[in-house]
Amino acid sequence: MLKSPSHDRAPARLSTSPAAIDTAGNKAIAYRAQKELLVDKDMHALDRYWGDYYIQHNPALRNGLPELKIFKNANVPAATTELLRCFADRDLVFFQERVSGLMPFSLCFFDVYRIEEGKIVEHWDAHQESHGPNPAGRTIFDGPTDIHYPDQTEATRAVVTTLISRVFILDQMDLADRYVARELIQHTPGAQDGLAELYRRFLEAQWFTGAIRYIALRRVIAEGEFALTCSQGEIGGVPHVLYDLWRVADSMVVEHWGLSQQAKPSPYHRNPMI
Repeated sequence: MLKSPSHDRAPARLSTSPAAIDTAGNKAIAYRAQKELLVDKDMHALDRYWGDYYIQHNPALRNGLPELKIFKNANVPAATTELLRCFADRDLVFFQERVSGLMPFSLCFFDVYRIEEGKIVEHWDAHQESHGPNPAGRTIFDGPTDIHYPDQTEATRAVVTTLISRVFILDQMDLADRYVARELIQHTPGAQDGLAELYRRFLEAQWFTGAIRYIALRRVIAEGEFALTCSQGEIGGVPHVLYDLWRVADSMVVEHWGLSQQAKPSPYHRNPMI
């Protein structure tokens, strides 16, 4: 029997001073865990790297390591996973993966893990199907993966936080060109390159049809020139989690990967998806 009750709530997170958190160490732990489990298919990695009490924000899964073991043992052997991007921000580590073998098409996963005392103890994620290039000829998997400017982290965080908070949430699209390059490179499915395309997708859709709406910025994970923003929003009036991966250069967003998933309540817990 799983120890987690049918509607268990995650315990409150304890605050930790920034100086006490080993960002590089947390990134190394999470990367080893993902590689050994998903790439090498060593199922014992679950015992080595995951905490006994595991807080799950995926609505389809219960809290706890026993449930995670059941899920991973059922899916990992049949899947081929590529770890494409990884960066860390204090106790949070972000991964982008390409997963094939479970469906006739590839899946893109954005995973966020929280590390505490050397163990993975909490998880948020979203995934989306990938059926081929967007109008710009790119997929959500393409583009740079390595961090070249580690000292840029806080500048990157400031740019993307302001972009989401002011431009998208407050509908101040007239300010977009202060934060987004006109030659924006798009990897988002269905999107074309350029700032004009961003205007079309967010200004017209948001104000005239209500198709895309950002409601609240819940989390920013930044390292170097890359940042992931995790937002609560709606698409067509339906609640969604909105994950945006940004690359920043010269204080401007120059590249974007976007992924969204419908937000649904869980029958197993009350942990929010985002």
